Amino acid sequence: MKTKDKILQTALELFNEQGFRTVTVENICEKLGISKGNFNYHFRKKESLIELLYDSMVEEVKELISTIPFEDAKVSYFLQSHQALFHIQAKYRFFFLNFFEILNHYPAIKEKYLQRYELEKNFALQSLKVYMEKGVLRKDIRAEELDRIIDVGYVLNNSWAVDAEIHFSGNEHQKMIHYLKLCCGRLEPYLSPSAKKEYLAYFDRLQKEMPV
Repeated sequence: MKTKDKILQTALELFNEQGFRTVTVENICEKLGISKGNFNYHFRKKESLIELLYDSMVEEVKELISTIPFEDAKVSYFLQSHQALFHIQAKYRFFFLNFFEILNHYPAIKEKYLQRYELEKNFALQSLKVYMEKGVLRKDIRAEELDRIIDVGYVLNNSWAVDAEIHFSGNEHQKMIHYLKLCCGRLEPYLSPSAKKEYLAYFDRLQKEMPV
């Protein structure tokens, strides 16, 4: 593994364990056993390191979205994508545990987030419309309800990690199920009868897969 990749991996581990503000460049160098000069060869400052980690997370999310087969719309695909998203967010959990602080401390990341938000909100809206056309969702959902489903989804996705740290003490599999029920449950009242059966069956399977 190249030194730059080692720095990124070590920084991510430390940020997840201790928070991005607590961890210093010196802490990263000490854990890796490299000089600050070596660090600065790859990253001018901690901000550029955090921005690259954010970019890496966004790329993983984009790759995930590109694999969703909307031409064969099923509620299970929606749940599977959020299950995969959970693991991405868990990998970069310091972003979500320190979400507001990071966006306000690093204007470049905030600008990228806001640009991404507009693109993803439009993508989400088009996706929900496809689900309505395909009979996964009821066809009588009003435009303002679609907007609310998307907005609530963003709030939950950005804040569930903090809520889990405060209120949830289960293992990772239980936490993932808890996350899915929170973030995907907003669709449940709007599902068609057949999609509702598929939705409930998905969670039944996850419960059966619970580690002993």
